[in-house]
Amino acid sequence: IVTMSQVDNHLKTGGEILEYKNKPSGNLTVSSKCGEIFQELKLRRKHRYIIFKIGEEEVEVEVVGKRNETLDNLKKALPYTECRYAIYDQEYKT
Repeated sequence: IVTMSQVDNHLKTGGEILEYKNKPSGNLTVSSKCGEIFQELKLRRKHRYIIFKIGEEEVEVEVVGKRNETLDNLKKALPYTECRYAIYDQEYKT
């Protein structure tokens, strides 16, 4: 497996230089599991959050939060130096 690195200033650390590994090279597809899990969150409200990871060839589901989890659980599940995409189902009363 070939890994690519990119050095970038990280805003959360006041300009400390962090190194990002496994940066994809483009032309990614979305796995079918992404759509299935998203529909379960959207229509059935089965999950609290979903974290998506950009793999080498496709976008994948990395973490699925159980319905009783909180926003803090989502924050803890996110890696510090790698990019992720997340969807969070916030409950509120009107």
